[in-house]
Amino acid sequence: MANILLVDDDQFIRVHLGKVLESAGYVVTYATDGEAGLRAFDEGQFDLVITDLEMPKSNGLRLIREIRDIEPDIAVIAVSGKSPEHLLLAQDYGATKVLAKPIKAERILYAVQAALAREVSTPRF
Repeated sequence: MANILLVDDDQFIRVHLGKVLESAGYVVTYATDGEAGLRAFDEGQFDLVITDLEMPKSNGLRLIREIRDIEPDIAVIAVSGKSPEHLLLAQDYGATKVLAKPIKAERILYAVQAALAREVSTPRF
C-alpha cells in the first residue's frame, strides 16, 4: 500500500484523516507544520503528500514548492479552509488535487486514489 505524508497543524484533522487513511490500508507519517513536513519528506519515501495550506513556520504552498524541487513527480493533495482562490494557487504551485475543508472520509479516499493514479482534475469546492 502507498506511503503518505500527512502535514497539518490541526491535531483533530491530522488524527481524523490519518485514521481514515490507515483504515483503508495506507501507511501514514505525520507532521505538524511545513518545516517538520519537509524534514519527514527528506527522511522517508512517500508516494503522496497531503498538506494543509495555512500552517505556522512554513506554509503548505512553500512546502509544495520545496517538495516539487526535490521530487517533481510526487502526488500532492492540498487542503484548506480558506477561499477557493487559495486552493487554485496551490494548483499553480503543483498540487495534483485540492480539497476544501471540512473533508469527509469518502472525499479524501477518492482524492488519494485519484492522485496516486495521477488523475488531475478541476477542483470541486
